[in-house]
Amino acid sequence: MSMPGKASMRENQAGAQRLPTVGARRRALGLFLLLQFYFAGNVLSFGFWKSSPVFFGYQTVFYGTWLAGLVLLLCLFLATSSRFAAARFDPVVLLIFSLPFCFGLWLQTLAVLPGNPWWNAAWIVPLLFVYYRFGVLHAGKTALVMVCLCLVSFMGHSEILTEYGRFKNINPPHQTHTLDRKTSIHVIVFDALTHSTFSNAFLGVTNPAADYLSALDDAMYADTEGFVEYVPTRNFFASLFELEKGRGHYTAFSGHSRSFLTDLLRDNGYYIQTGFGDGYMGASQGEYVDSYIFDPAHLSASLVCAEQATLLGFCSKPSQAMYRDRFRKRFKRARKQTWFEEIIDSIDQAERSQPGPVFSVFHIYYPGHTRNDYQTGDPEMFAEYKKQFITRTARVKTWVEDINRLRQQFPGSIFIVTGDHGPFLSMTETEDRRFRVLDRHAVALALLNATNLCPWSKNWLEQQRYMTPGRMLAASLACNGDSRKLTEHFADREEFIRFGESLTGRKQELK
Repeated sequence: MSMPGKASMRENQAGAQRLPTVGARRRALGLFLLLQFYFAGNVLSFGFWKSSPVFFGYQTVFYGTWLAGLVLLLCLFLATSSRFAAARFDPVVLLIFSLPFCFGLWLQTLAVLPGNPWWNAAWIVPLLFVYYRFGVLHAGKTALVMVCLCLVSFMGHSEILTEYGRFKNINPPHQTHTLDRKTSIHVIVFDALTHSTFSNAFLGVTNPAADYLSALDDAMYADTEGFVEYVPTRNFFASLFELEKGRGHYTAFSGHSRSFLTDLLRDNGYYIQTGFGDGYMGASQGEYVDSYIFDPAHLSASLVCAEQATLLGFCSKPSQAMYRDRFRKRFKRARKQTWFEEIIDSIDQAERSQPGPVFSVFHIYYPGHTRNDYQTGDPEMFAEYKKQFITRTARVKTWVEDINRLRQQFPGSIFIVTGDHGPFLSMTETEDRRFRVLDRHAVALALLNATNLCPWSKNWLEQQRYMTPGRMLAASLACNGDSRKLTEHFADREEFIRFGESLTGRKQELK
């Protein structure tokens, strides 16, 4: 009587080892999908919260295609394992198909892999095996945990609990000054725009955009005395919105946190408009500015691709071409303007429609700095960036020509054109202090329609041993009486003076 029972038990155990049930396979596939959603969550979070709907839509299509391909191949492999009674290898198969999103996407967006050997993250492999081996046994609980992790990952770049909630009202109102002369001011910032003296010394080429600025009439061009106090981009704007009294917070740019500059302008009746090429400076408008715009950037200009090299081919040239030539053109809004054209139009419309003075600050991601994986001294990377610099500065020159025409249309306004930082050729340089400071802080800088400065302000600016965008902005706002206090806090950095003078000597030697 006992023998049939034991035989039946052995048959059941053997059957359990041979093939999982259809339900178990489905649960395993569901856990696979949840894990891939989690791996993609960080990069999709940036696209959703920090960029445009068009950019996020392309991300969804791109990685959705990747995921569909992985699922199709995975199903074929699982079907094959069933046919050959090799179901015990299912966790390994699932693990292998999880590696593309894990190593090619998730770990890169967390900055675990870039610049580091892949084996630094090899610890993830046994964890994946445990996830698939035992997750199916407790599929409900595992799925619940993964859903929560996916939500947390997707909210990673939101401003709901971080920037907006933390910085919205962290600063009390500033004590501002009464401006006795209220001139409209437009600040146009180019990414990594440096002057020709620097580019000639360290790249062996001139900068036609900077040279064009230097030759304009009714302008103050800083030349080798042009510097920015804080770098890179977010720090630059955080400082500018405090008039370089210190480094505030970059969310002032989009109006989500108050700043000395916005309080000053608001108290004196200015209309404030800002804009950035993507959502890097904020994905929505805050209450401390009157207008904030951002636009879908080219993939190469997006922070996603500026920070990472591959991302499963998302930042590759074929992907960029697909986004630029097909996807973006098909889905972008009806106003078929480039980002630069939208900036020009915003300034023009504000000048014509606003009854009071206007303050604008816009950023353009050109000519652009070196890649984040740039190795100082690498000849191939140097040649690649030099080629990019030559091509893009030529394009910036045409934009500066348009800015010059725009400032001639509004001769009563002041235009400040500047770089936000240098090209970062010294990315991995640690010893040459002069090179690092000039490479990061020396910029092309000019104030156009300089006759709109009060005589006192112009004299103060000319007496500075070096110029910054903040000093030019303070001089544009100051005139007589109480407003002169806007210039009292500036203190010189001796490095800027010394290294700027050394560039002048280098320029004379090159002649």
